[in-house]
Amino acid sequence: MTSYPYCTKNNIPFVSLSRKRQRRHYIELKNQIRRTSGVLRCVSCICDRMNKEKSWMDGYFLSKAPPLFYILTLKTTRHAYREEIWGAAIDRSIALVSWEREKGIQQQTSLNHRCSGRNREKTWTIHPKCPTFPEFGGLSRIDWATQQEPGLANSGDYHVVENWSVQRDYPFGIGLIASIDVPFLTIEAVIDFIQRFLDGGELDFTSDNNLYYTYAEIADISF
Repeated sequence: MTSYPYCTKNNIPFVSLSRKRQRRHYIELKNQIRRTSGVLRCVSCICDRMNKEKSWMDGYFLSKAPPLFYILTLKTTRHAYREEIWGAAIDRSIALVSWEREKGIQQQTSLNHRCSGRNREKTWTIHPKCPTFPEFGGLSRIDWATQQEPGLANSGDYHVVENWSVQRDYPFGIGLIASIDVPFLTIEAVIDFIQRFLDGGELDFTSDNNLYYTYAEIADISF
């Protein structure tokens, strides 16, 4: 499957490109969608990447106003909640141990170099990529943050909403970042979202309905 670039040579926003260049990119994407429609059963979009849990994907789809098209980053609200919880766990870890302190330890590599005639000896002292800290109970930051996730997820202090946002500063196409309230990103769910977005005037949207999940509901999702 063709992977399309996110940047043009001069990093010019897609909406600022000449009509001719926009149309060339549009036709390339349209032909790619046509070639894969028999496999994906979709005549309006193409999936570029998706995680194994089918909770996150990158893709492309055509707008109702050629030659504009969208670069889609789509995730389920379960996936968004997992990201929210992980971010909260990392924020708590930073309050205990700063990134600067961890980075300083990671960079402490010493070289003892002794040269005698043609014989040369080198001794490297390599510190672990994920150092441990007493503030984390002897664990690394990642391991400590992972331990915090169940408590944070089940606390009820965090929530996500169904939403999407149009990003018009992308150098290739128009960006669209969205979270939708579905269990998994099936072909039907993706097509339904695209149709909702197009029928809604291709505008930003944020739901008023707060969504909460337990850790058991998000534990299987990987980043």
